[in-house]
Amino acid sequence: MPGEVARLRVSSDRLLERELFVCTVSELDLLEVLGEPSSSSVSAAGPAHLVWHLEWPCGLTASIELDQLTQRLTGHLDRPEVQHAFRHLRIEPKDIWLLQTEVPHKFAAQCEAPDPSYELWCQDENGVRTLLEGGLTEGDADCWCDELQRADQRCHCWVQRHKGEGVPEASDAEVRQHLIERLSRARSPEGDQPPAVEQ
Repeated sequence: MPGEVARLRVSSDRLLERELFVCTVSELDLLEVLGEPSSSSVSAAGPAHLVWHLEWPCGLTASIELDQLTQRLTGHLDRPEVQHAFRHLRIEPKDIWLLQTEVPHKFAAQCEAPDPSYELWCQDENGVRTLLEGGLTEGDADCWCDELQRADQRCHCWVQRHKGEGVPEASDAEVRQHLIERLSRARSPEGDQPPAVEQ
């Protein structure tokens, strides 16, 4: 589940050098999802910065830093999958700055652009096939598929590449939302809290 995240004591050595995103978030929302930060820093010149070093079961690793004064969140990842990270964080970011969009040459210097051509499909117990989401990276699609399968084993999910042009739109919004909500209902309250910090 998205709540199953390991909090690391130090940042991973797999992280890309440059930050991939900066956005505005609610500190309270972030604390609710992630719990206490891995570390914090206070300087005479400015406000405190809260830092979380994270790794999810899918292998996505992040180091995120929140400026408590501006509520701006800076994120470093080990791969260029920003939307994947946002889905795990379960936050509503605003005023998003993306390295890939704003400084493309620096983005290209450290990693290849992600391939958002993957789709997540689901077949329910009645045999009805539904496109849950398109425009995903392979890593995000596989991760989301695994989460849904574990949340409801009656619901068969799979990942495939989009064969047409452009990013596909999910079919039947009500059915899609119903299926996705199964994941939320399956989460236990305890599962929303990160486990203890790894040694």
